[in-house]
Amino acid sequence: MAMDEIYFVSLLRPLAQSEHTTVTLATWGAVWEVYLDPKWARQRLRLYGAQDRALEQFFNTLEKDMAEVSMERHVHAKKLVVFFAQQ
Repeated sequence: MAMDEIYFVSLLRPLAQSEHTTVTLATWGAVWEVYLDPKWARQRLRLYGAQDRALEQFFNTLEKDMAEVSMERHVHAKKLVVFFAQQ
């Protein structure tokens, strides 16, 4: 990218930010109206539930696989403990 192109793009950035702010403020009420609709709240709960089930399935599979490896190496299964947190 040439230096004059970089300068031109840097001049447009404040304009783009201003347009983004204008659009966000103009649509804020409508966005929250849809976001708070019970239908979408249920959809979010289903999504988070699906994420939890996927993580649980992953960790259960990991625990089972590690128990098999532990049996091969130590003749008894050692307990695998996994901690994770969501922010």
